[in-house]
Amino acid sequence: MWRLYKVHSHPLTRVICGLPASWEKSIASVGFPSLIKSTVWSPCSRFVAVVLGALYTEKAIEILDAVILERLAIIPLDEQSLSKHLMFSPNGRFLTRFDARVERIITWDIQTGVLVSTISLKPLDHLNIAYSTCGTIVGLFSHTAISTYDILSGTHIYSHSVTIKKPVGIWAHGQCFQFATEMTGTITIWEVGCTSTHALREVKSLPIPDDPHYLEHYFSHPISLLASIGYGKVYIWGAQCSKYLLGPIDITSHTDLSFSSDGHFFAYGTLDSGVYLWKESPTGYILHQKLISNAGYTTPRISPNGELVLTVGDSVVQLWHTTGSKAPLPSIPTQVLQKIRRPPLLGFSPDEALAIVTQKGEKIATVLDLKPSAPRLTIDAGLEIYGLGMTSGTIIVIGDKKIITWNLPARDCITNPRVNIGDSVRTTTFDLPKNKFLQGMLISVSPDLHHMAIIEVVEDTVQSYTVDLYDTLTGQHLCRGDGGGFVRSSFILGKHELWCVNEFWTYGWKILRNDNSNATKLENLGSTKSPPDGLPWQCPPGYKVTNDGWILNCSGKRLLWLPPNWWPDRWDRIWHGRFLALLNDTLPEVLIVELE
Repeated sequence: MWRLYKVHSHPLTRVICGLPASWEKSIASVGFPSLIKSTVWSPCSRFVAVVLGALYTEKAIEILDAVILERLAIIPLDEQSLSKHLMFSPNGRFLTRFDARVERIITWDIQTGVLVSTISLKPLDHLNIAYSTCGTIVGLFSHTAISTYDILSGTHIYSHSVTIKKPVGIWAHGQCFQFATEMTGTITIWEVGCTSTHALREVKSLPIPDDPHYLEHYFSHPISLLASIGYGKVYIWGAQCSKYLLGPIDITSHTDLSFSSDGHFFAYGTLDSGVYLWKESPTGYILHQKLISNAGYTTPRISPNGELVLTVGDSVVQLWHTTGSKAPLPSIPTQVLQKIRRPPLLGFSPDEALAIVTQKGEKIATVLDLKPSAPRLTIDAGLEIYGLGMTSGTIIVIGDKKIITWNLPARDCITNPRVNIGDSVRTTTFDLPKNKFLQGMLISVSPDLHHMAIIEVVEDTVQSYTVDLYDTLTGQHLCRGDGGGFVRSSFILGKHELWCVNEFWTYGWKILRNDNSNATKLENLGSTKSPPDGLPWQCPPGYKVTNDGWILNCSGKRLLWLPPNWWPDRWDRIWHGRFLALLNDTLPEVLIVELE
């Protein structure tokens, strides 16, 4: 085939920097147009159910296969409903959902998509739910009763009155249901039948740690593991052996916990988009892998057989192997498992010949030749870098109260491919606002390197903050304006404009200078308009990104497909002519490609 058609083939995309480490290593991934509300595995590990909707509503359940995440079926939902529990039957044929808003249980046959039954319930203040071993009965466990229902006929079978302060789980055991309750220092396991012929009885009690600092508990049976996560700590307690199998260890943020059915693997997600996958060992649990999902704040879901794990973001699901050629991580400290997030920093020269890349807080930056795709120069700044910029002949980096400038030699004049602060042509100092630190700032440099803007970045808020404008040649503070919590900023050369973007809007200021008074000010352009020539994170003329992640040229030809984790955040793409850089806070490098 190559001999026949090679004269007609040529690459549509040329990789400059970053592949393959920048692309996710998951088996498969799928993106959704709606928010993912919850995700659950089937007990046979063959299917995945994904509930989709908006912030306070749910629209549909999609059934995916667990090989390539192909969509097998779609079940429409009443948007007024809210899933509190979603589960498959033991054979994976039925899908049952507890609707928390209208107190009902709905069951579908996923092979046919037909509604099997709808069971109305009395109001319950707390609920756990499980299938029986036979797969036709469900057990519901609240503070006051445990009840059983036949899902095929949609009828109530029997209820047992109980008085439980803290239920922590229910599961099938033979022809009965067992459930666990927690009291100070003890997990008690109870058993009750599916019909009135089996009375409620206590099976056994297991010791657990008594520590009021832990926020929420997860009990996994029949392996008798108690997991707790919250208030900056996580632990796994082996109730049978009465000892810690992991921790308690410190974490700085978390999502939900997930276990395989046999307890061989467990995982939790963190704010840095990493999912920490732990594996059972003779001494407890050891860290097996860290999965970087690129999909933002993620929740893990391990398959019941322990062979696969899903990382679930706001609108992206990715599938990974728990085992394979990648070796376990043998010596990662368990006290603090999260690294400082170091967002990538990038600058293009105006002539599309060079790029400079580093990560925020690093001391080394690399200058790349874009045409031959090779490193040209290494900049050792001698201080942590929080901003940078470049022209065809000049480079500046911004560190703690310093702006350092280098002249970039021509390619054929480079004698030493590494330079340091001793080779710089100028070091300028500037004053930060009081009680402000560059680690928490967003820094942008104008393309002509004359101005620098420092904007405070505060996550999860829309409160106003300040934007400070500096002269990079003198370090002089020129003016201050109203700012906000943004994730990207850019100057528009020639128009003296500064534009920023966050999740909700784009906001701009115009830089005005009074020649008589030599004063500079920022004039608000508001959030309702944007520059007609576009911004670096917007597609330039001749290119388009479709909703399903394809980059097209002006004739509609497909040039490159972006994995779903790159779809939502357009400001994680920086365009410069034919060049596209993909940025992500969780990646160790920038991916730069040249398109046709």
